[in-house]
Amino acid sequence: MLLGNLLTLISIIVLSYFWYLDALRSNFIFTPIKLFILVTFLYLILPSIIIPNFFPVSLFWSYNSELIEKNHAVILIFIIFFLLPYRLFSRFKFPEINFNFNNNAFLLSIFFLLISIIVKAYMINQGMFFIEDENMIELNSLPRFVRLFNNLHLWGLMIFTISYFKNRFVNKFSSSVIINYLFYFYFIFTLSIPLLQGRRFGVLFPIITVLVIYLYYNHVKFSKLLKYGTYLSLIFLTITIFRQAQIFSIANTYTFNLSTIFASIQFLDIDFLIESSLSRIFNVYVNLNRVIEFSFDNTYTPFYNPFRLAFTGLIPSFLWSDKPNLSIGNSLGKELGLLHSSNDLIGINVGWIGEGFYHSGIFGVVLAALLFSSSIVILVKIFNNRYDSGKVVLLMYVIFLISGYQMELAFSFNSFFKGSIFLIFILYILSKLPNIIFKS
Repeated sequence: MLLGNLLTLISIIVLSYFWYLDALRSNFIFTPIKLFILVTFLYLILPSIIIPNFFPVSLFWSYNSELIEKNHAVILIFIIFFLLPYRLFSRFKFPEINFNFNNNAFLLSIFFLLISIIVKAYMINQGMFFIEDENMIELNSLPRFVRLFNNLHLWGLMIFTISYFKNRFVNKFSSSVIINYLFYFYFIFTLSIPLLQGRRFGVLFPIITVLVIYLYYNHVKFSKLLKYGTYLSLIFLTITIFRQAQIFSIANTYTFNLSTIFASIQFLDIDFLIESSLSRIFNVYVNLNRVIEFSFDNTYTPFYNPFRLAFTGLIPSFLWSDKPNLSIGNSLGKELGLLHSSNDLIGINVGWIGEGFYHSGIFGVVLAALLFSSSIVILVKIFNNRYDSGKVVLLMYVIFLISGYQMELAFSFNSFFKGSIFLIFILYILSKLPNIIFKS
C-alpha cells in the first residue's frame, strides 16, 4: 500500500511539473497538456487515491488490492510517455493549416442538426431511443447511416458555438434573433437527448463544449474554474440519480414512464448514488486492475491487435467490404471473464491503457501513450487554436479525452482523427464560398 501511494505521489509530481511548464508558455486553462492533466487526474489519480485507501470494496467494482503497486506503476509509465512527445515535438515546426469560418458554418451545423433529428426520430420509431435498448445487439442491424449520423449534432454544436461566440466576442456584433434562438434550441436539444437516456457524460458534452469556447474568449482564474467544476459534478450526480431511478423503474414496471421514474427516486440510497457516480469515473482504473490480474494469472495469445486495428480503421469502408469491426468490447469482456460466454448484448471497455497492457504488457502501454500523444500534438501544432480550424481540433480533443479515455483504443483513435480531418475539410471548402449575411 505504501509503495502504491508513493507511485501515485510521483504521478502527481510529474503532472504538476508539466502543468508548470505549460503555464509558463500559456495562461490559457484549456491547452492540450492542461486538459490531459485534468482528465487524467479525474480518471486515474483520483481513483488511485480513493479506491485503495477508502473504497476497496463496492457494489459497483471489484479490486485486487495485491496489485496496487503494479496498477500505479503502469499508470505512471503511461503518464510519462504521454507527456514526453509534447516536450519533444515542441522543438519541431510543422506546416500550419489555419483558417476562420464564415457564416456558411452556421448552415453546416444546422444541416447536421436536421440529419440528427431525422435519425433520432427513426430510432424512436424503432424503439431504440433509450440507453437500455441502445446496448442491445439489434442496434448492429440498424442501417449504417443511422449508426454513422446518430451523433452528428455534437459536431454541429461545436461549429455553431465557435461561430456564435466569435461573432459575439471578437467581431463585436450581436447575432440575429434567429441565430440566437437557434443557438439556444441547439444547446437544449443536444442536452435533452442524453438527459432522457440517462447518459451522464452525454449531458456534460454540450455543457463542456459551450463552456470551453466561452472561456476561451473570457479568460478566468483557476478558482472560478473550480466553481464550474463543482457545477458539473452536481449535474453529473443529478443525472446519476435519474439514471438509477430509470433502471429501478424499468426493473420493476418494465416501462419508460417518466412518472414511475421520478417516483423511484425516493427508493435510492445516497451512498448507493455516490458509488454509482464514482464507478463511472473510476472505470478506467478498475478495468486496468482487472486486465493486470488476468495477464498475471493466465497464459494467453491476444485475439486481436488494437494498434493494427486502429490503423486499418482509417481505411474507408467502401474500399474494404469486410473491414473488421472496431468494437471489440464484447469479445474482450468474455476473454477477461467479465462477461458470460452467452452474453452478446453488451461490451466491456478497458480503456487505452488496459488494451495496451492486454496486448503486450508495459510495451503496449508505452505504445498506446505514444500513439495518442503524438497524433494529438501533431494535429494541435498544424491547426493553431487562435483560428477557428484549431478550435474544432481543440473541441474534438476535449471530447476525445473525456469519452475516448474509457473507450476502445481503435474506436476512439479513429473517431478523433477521422472526425477532425473530416470536419476541417468540409469547413475549409465552406470558408472559400461566398459568405452569407444574416440580417438583425
